[in-house]
Amino acid sequence: MKKSYTLVLLFIVFIAYRLYFLFTFPPFTDESLYIRWGQLMIYNPNFRWASLTFVSRQPLAMWLFGIGSFIFHHPLYGARLMVFLVNIPVFFILSDVMKRSYPERVRHIALALLAVSPLFILTQTLALMDGLLFAVSCYTLWLILQPWKKKIPVQIPVIAVFLGIALWIKTTAFLIVLLATLGLLWKRLRGDISTTQVTIGIAMWCLGPALIILPLVLQPNFSNILHEPDFFVFTAKELFQFPVAVWFRNFLVTPVVLLLYLNPLIIFLAYPIRFPKLKDRTVLFMIWLFIPIAITIFIGKNILARYYIIGMIGILPLLAVMTAIFFNRVKWKFAPVVAFCLFSIWGLFFIVNPAGYFHLFPNAVHEQNYAISWTSGYGIPELVSWIDTHVPHDKILLLAVADSPGNPSDYLLTYYYFKPYVRIIFATMTNIHDFRKLEPITEKGSLYLATRLSLITPETQPYLTPIIIFNKPYNEDAIGLYQISFTASH
Repeated sequence: MKKSYTLVLLFIVFIAYRLYFLFTFPPFTDESLYIRWGQLMIYNPNFRWASLTFVSRQPLAMWLFGIGSFIFHHPLYGARLMVFLVNIPVFFILSDVMKRSYPERVRHIALALLAVSPLFILTQTLALMDGLLFAVSCYTLWLILQPWKKKIPVQIPVIAVFLGIALWIKTTAFLIVLLATLGLLWKRLRGDISTTQVTIGIAMWCLGPALIILPLVLQPNFSNILHEPDFFVFTAKELFQFPVAVWFRNFLVTPVVLLLYLNPLIIFLAYPIRFPKLKDRTVLFMIWLFIPIAITIFIGKNILARYYIIGMIGILPLLAVMTAIFFNRVKWKFAPVVAFCLFSIWGLFFIVNPAGYFHLFPNAVHEQNYAISWTSGYGIPELVSWIDTHVPHDKILLLAVADSPGNPSDYLLTYYYFKPYVRIIFATMTNIHDFRKLEPITEKGSLYLATRLSLITPETQPYLTPIIIFNKPYNEDAIGLYQISFTASH
């Protein structure tokens, strides 16, 4: 009974931390962009495949975000809840995997780390593709670890479907295909499956996903998604130029990022573990963990932890084993409780004060962008609340937003999509001649501009009267509401 109480407690913490963060963290710029297009793709048939044309991304995640905004009647919360719901089974998958492989104590430690670690809270709640891929990766690992009793086990076609779905979400899903194939070979090495099953598995995991993504491949603008990653990853030509400096930087910052995302106390638990035999399940967890990290370090121009989150489920069994070893050496019965409290406080710090938490990351990495700089969503909820409070809903506010993707333009376009008391138009901030095309509108009535301060140019500044300004953390930019006027007196 005590064991079941522990699992229930851990699941409650898992849910509570994520829901608090989901409903309180302001919209990250990529979220605003994806939700905006997802909403258009769901509500406007002419934009059904717009992600290929305008964002160079596969459409499935954005469709889910748009559906979530409809079901839950809020664009941001609805989209995030879709990612969260897909990730709830991960808790039970990890529980089952640990139960099959390790003692009960190690199982509880792994679940506790999953529940309160900022890395998993972040990726399992934000409306980003990577959180969806993480869930698919966990499902795939779980199916591989199950016993395959039939000549053509049901797990093989199910995994093929998961791989096809993943490729509808993001191109990095090819990492899951690679991990699944390595998992298949690992099972053969253990003697769990036959060579025939390996052949069938590889054939189905090639043909199945190919058929599933065929409707996507046949779209006119499908080739766009093949070129877009060049901004984030090295091309073959660039790799042959041996960007050693970037590789070295990626190699150095990755452990620092993981240390902060998991908990700095992890370093005290890092006792050396005897390298397991190749047939041990720990080997598969290590493959799942290190292959995505190594590939990301090698091909990534500017990497973020979410780019290799696909394999991070593999780190939890390893950390759980190290922590259990630490407890055994300490031999203090309250050590697990104290450790859980310390790790929970770290997770609580993350969800309650994200700006302070992300400020701990070095400037050399880009993890700060979630909560600091113009990419963060701080100031946007306050601006929306101010507009909703001060604008009568029986009147119309004509609002211009900068013709620039991301925050705050895309979020405002999304939030006010179904609200008739706010009508939004675009303003070109980079060209004063195009900006002055708004002058006829201002002659007919009041026109306001919502933008981040960094987009205001010296040429447009004289025509803007500030109404209210909301600063971002550490004075890294701000969100402002201005009235636009081109009169001589102004």
